[in-house]
Amino acid sequence: MAFAKLVEPKPNGFSYEMTSLSVTLGRKTKKPDPDIVALSTLKNISRKHISIWFDAEKQQWMVKCHGKNGARVGSHPDNMLYLQADQERPLQSGSRVEIGEFWFYFLLPKSSVVQEPTPSPVAEPSQAADAAPSPVLPIAAPDTAPAPAPTAM
Repeated sequence: MAFAKLVEPKPNGFSYEMTSLSVTLGRKTKKPDPDIVALSTLKNISRKHISIWFDAEKQQWMVKCHGKNGARVGSHPDNMLYLQADQERPLQSGSRVEIGEFWFYFLLPKSSVVQEPTPSPVAEPSQAADAAPSPVLPIAAPDTAPAPAPTAM
C-alpha cells in the first residue's frame, strides 16, 4: 500500500510510490544509497536534497530542504515558495516540488469522506426510541490530481 506518490508528468518521467511515512530524495551517485531515492544526475541536486514525511503530531505531510541550492514548493508554477536549506513547509496533494530543473507532483490517494448522520425530525419524545438512525454514507472525495503543466510553444 502506498501512502503517497511522487510523479513527474511526462513520458518516462520519474514516479515513486511512498510505502513508508518518510523518504529522502537526492542526486544519483555512482555508489547507490539504499536510503535515498535517486532523482537525477544533475549537479544542482544534492545527494540528500529533500525529505518528505508525515508529521503525526501536526497530522500533515511535510517537506524539508537539505540542499544548498534550495527547492521550490507550491500549487502552480507561477505560485511557488522558495525553501532554503533547513527550511520546511506543509505539503498538500497536488503540490509541485522543484529541485533545479527537476520537478514532480506530490499526490495522495483518493480518500473517502464520511458524512455525519442527520437527525430525523421527531414529533414526540416517545417516537425517538422507535426511530431508526440515519445511515452513514461514504462519499468519494473529488479528484485532486493537478492539471497538466503548460507546455512551451
